[in-house]
Parts: sequence; C-alpha cells; structure tokens
Amino acid sequence: MRNAKRCALVLLIIIAIVHGALIAQDNGLVIRSPLYGSSTKDLVGTTIQIQSYAEQLGLAATSTIPTGDERLLNAISEPSYPVTPGDTYRVIYLDGLKTVTLDLQVNEAYQVVLPGLGRVNGQGLTFQQMSQKITDLIEAYHSYSNPQVIFTGVGSFYVSVIGEVTGSRTVQAWGLTRLSQVVGAATPYTSTRTITITHADGSRNTYDLYLALRKGVLTEDPLLKSGDVVSLGRAERLVHIDGHVYRTGSYQLQEGENLSSLITDYAGGVLSGGDIQRIRIQRFDEELNDWTILYADLLKDQQFEVRHLDKVYVDLLGPMPQSILIEGAISSTEAANTLSSSSLTGYVSGRIFYQLYPGETIKHVFETLSGRLLSISDL
Repeated sequence: MRNAKRCALVLLIIIAIVHGALIAQDNGLVIRSPLYGSSTKDLVGTTIQIQSYAEQLGLAATSTIPTGDERLLNAISEPSYPVTPGDTYRVIYLDGLKTVTLDLQVNEAYQVVLPGLGRVNGQGLTFQQMSQKITDLIEAYHSYSNPQVIFTGVGSFYVSVIGEVTGSRTVQAWGLTRLSQVVGAATPYTSTRTITITHADGSRNTYDLYLALRKGVLTEDPLLKSGDVVSLGRAERLVHIDGHVYRTGSYQLQEGENLSSLITDYAGGVLSGGDIQRIRIQRFDEELNDWTILYADLLKDQQFEVRHLDKVYVDLLGPMPQSILIEGAISSTEAANTLSSSSLTGYVSGRIFYQLYPGETIKHVFETLSGRLLSISDL
C-alpha cells in the first residue's frame, strides 16, 4: 500500500540507467554524487620535480674515462680522429741504405717538425690526412724511402666550462671528446637547447644537445678542440610532464611550441586511456603566491601556452558513471542550493541528471537532493 501511494506522488521519478555520462541540456542540470569527492583534483605536488641535466638528455649518470691505451686504439680505428696537440708519431724511412727513425710530437700550433726536411701543419686534418702529408714530404726529399707513420700516443688538453653550472671548471679532454661529455657540472635548470662554444681564434658556434642526443642530429654534439670555452646558459622554458604519456620527463620548449608540441613531439603522445580533454597544468601564481591548477582540452586548446616551470599531468580516464533522470517537483536551477524548500514553492517542475556513485542508494540520492525538493513534493 505504501509503495502504491509513493507511485502516485506528485513527484514523478523516472529512473533510466545509462552507460556513459549524460551531458546537461538546456532543460536539465547534471549533478554528480558527493561520494565521488571534489571534481577538482589535488595538486600534483607543491614543488616541481625537475629531472637532472643528464636525465633530460638521456646521458649516463657517470661516464667511464678511457685509459691511454684505449684512447690510442680508438684514435687509430676512428677515421675522423683529428690531429690534436700532444699526439705522438714514430716515422720510419730509408735514407739510402740507412734506416731513419724519428719520434715526433704535435705542438700547440698543430705542427710537427721533421729535422732537415721541414714542418707539416695538421690543423683541421685527421690523422690519416696528416700521415699522408708527412709521407709526401719525406718522399719529396728521399725517393724510394718507403716512409711509414705510426701513431704512438694521443694528446690531451683542457677546456673551460662556465655559466649555469655548479661551479666553473676546466675539464680534461682529448681528440674524440664531444660536447656532451664535459657538461657534468650543469644544473637541472641549465639550457639543453643553447650551448655556446668559443674557440681559441675567437669564433663562436651554438649547439643544441637535445637535438643531438634525443633526435639523433649528431652535428649538434661536436668534437672539442684545444682552447675551447663552453658556455652554458639558463633554460628559458622548462616544463615537466607526467601521467599517461609515453615519455614522462622534463623538457625545454622552443619559441612557438605549445601544449600540443609538448605532448606530441616531446612526450611521444598520450597512452591509451589518457584524458586529453582535461589535462591538468600546475602553475605557480606569483600574484597569489600559491600553486594553482588549470585545465586544458587538447582537442580544443591545441595552442594552449605552457610556461616556465609548469607541471603538466595527463590523467587516466575514470569509469563513466551511471546516471538517473529525476524530474517533477524538484528544482533544477543553480540557485536551489542556497534556497529553502518553502522559497521554492513557486518553481515549476524541473529535471536533473544525477550521476550515481557505485552502490549508492535511492535514499542517499534524495538526502543529497533534499535542498532542491519543492514544498509540494510528496515523499
């Protein structure tokens, strides 16, 4: 009898279980069960965990230093090994019936001196090219001398590393030392995109280690030379991305790059199930002196600008809640939460789409909506 009376109440309840969240229409209001908690996610953290410089570039935390013998073997087997001050050669040739043996060393001017024959300049040459020039000089004075040039030792030199580092320093290098091998003193906030090398002759070149080590543009990781000074600047736009993407980490964006660039080009795209329509951006608001959360829809906001030290988080899509449709003597206006039931007497019947929490009872639903029930509602 009681159930029959409830069915005859002025409040008509139509419950339609649907799979998937219903979108609010002009004549309906979507209300989410309070059992889900706040719809705004908590901060990812009150600090940004920036990766180390080595991690940003995929460098090994520690690098092994080759021994002198290992360096020599590497230099002999590497056709592009450049002539380096300190390199030593042994030259053997015939002078008539006599065998001549000379031990030569490349000086700071990249030259070797052959007594009684002259000088050979090896600046800008590889060892193979230098060897050929030495052979040509000997043969010019001694025909049929059958000269041989043997590589006996590699030289070393020092380069200075300055700028955004834990401390300016000089680093020992040799002919096959590359730029990426002398940046161990860089801080997490050092630029990976703009590194300047000033050469001994005063000329300068700028390189991008991210392109070299992450994209394979090896010309951006050059061999160093004696007298080079490596200057490391500070990153201009360093952001961190985490969550459901292929490559989480800290990345330094270039001018004109945006949220879409960060996710697609740097992070490698979104993993299956990632929520691209509600991407969280954690940002420090200097005016409020506090962290704030922004949300971006990658489908609509592809040009969304990410700023220096932003943290971007791609959440996993949550399960779609089941919903029920409630209509009748109930208010569907936004103001209903602040009004008493008696003040709602004049409201017309409304419609609400209520998103159920798994296991939630009808009793809890009406307790949640009690502030929206009209004075004529008959429960």
